[in-house]
Amino acid sequence: MRIPKHISLFILALLVAAPLLFTGCAAKETGRSHRGTAGNVKDSMPALSKRFSNIPLHKDYDLDRSKSFIYESGDGNVKVGRLHLTGWGGPDDIIVFYRNEMVKKGWKLIRMTEQEATILLYEQGAQICTVVLVKSFGKTSVDIQFGPK
Repeated sequence: MRIPKHISLFILALLVAAPLLFTGCAAKETGRSHRGTAGNVKDSMPALSKRFSNIPLHKDYDLDRSKSFIYESGDGNVKVGRLHLTGWGGPDDIIVFYRNEMVKKGWKLIRMTEQEATILLYEQGAQICTVVLVKSFGKTSVDIQFGPK
């Protein structure tokens, strides 16, 4: 017996989406978390702003360390990473924020695409930066990926 194509596609979509749905409920560390230890996560946003002074980080958005990655060479000349931020509200204000602030920090907009997500691609010298904004359940997530071209 052969399974109809639309049922096969539905099952495939369910298998792909199920892990995403269940992991979305997992606990995360944010830029506003409090731990009461010397490694307080709350200090990570100002520290990141200093380490990556050419990348604007919105003050009302939280860093999700479990979805972020940073590599920096010992001399600091090579920085590669992905910062995952989340905040409440629609994507329109944060899109305007990144369109304005990236240019103020010396980035040149290469292209912007909008569909389910808004993707902004920038370059600055030998660096490239992609900002991906996605709205989900009243929150907006911002993924900032940066590194050499």
